[in-house]
Amino acid sequence: MQIIPSILVTSEEDFKNQIASIANTVDMVQIDLADGEFIPNTTWPYQDPEHAQKYLNEIDFELHLMVKNPLMVIKRWNKHPRFKRALVHYESTDDIKPVLEEIKALGKRVGLVLNPDTSIYDAEPYFDTVDLVMLMGVTPGFQGQKFIEKTIERIGKIKEINKNIFVEVDGGVSKDTIKKISEAGADAVCPGSAIFGNKQTPAENIKEMQKIIKQLHI
Repeated sequence: MQIIPSILVTSEEDFKNQIASIANTVDMVQIDLADGEFIPNTTWPYQDPEHAQKYLNEIDFELHLMVKNPLMVIKRWNKHPRFKRALVHYESTDDIKPVLEEIKALGKRVGLVLNPDTSIYDAEPYFDTVDLVMLMGVTPGFQGQKFIEKTIERIGKIKEINKNIFVEVDGGVSKDTIKKISEAGADAVCPGSAIFGNKQTPAENIKEMQKIIKQLHI
């Protein structure tokens, strides 16, 4: 199971420091973009995308689009060579299908994000269109929330529908929850506060999580 650190910040300084602290430890990061409309808060990379991209020349990234107009945002990031995939909320529009198709037409891999209360079966018709599904383990927008336990069951349901689909989990991922997330069949997790929010260095936190995952497969 892959670890993709989640970068959710409100200042350039925090963005720069968090990217630098994990750049040599993982292959990809997730950049959280929030517009203050889809969720209450706004993130700095959303406010200043051109400047934010300058810090991302050494690592691949995916965009988690917590926004009302994902296509507009994607087009502002699309030319960056390290931008690999866009993760769009099922709940961001009344008709997600044309959004997913246009992202594909831009040459990006696309992920469908499901909030905790969104039915997996409502989103199932789009599973053949997307490259991955990301389950929110918390209400989106704020790091440090308690993991919603029903997420574990939801991972299993998605794998029952399509055993080959790539599943990410974002929100509430920690050293305490990562074991059961992995055992449920998730392919990647996106920890935020568990990496950046304690006295250990981000690199140390990532290595401890990687050790937990590795022990599951011995």
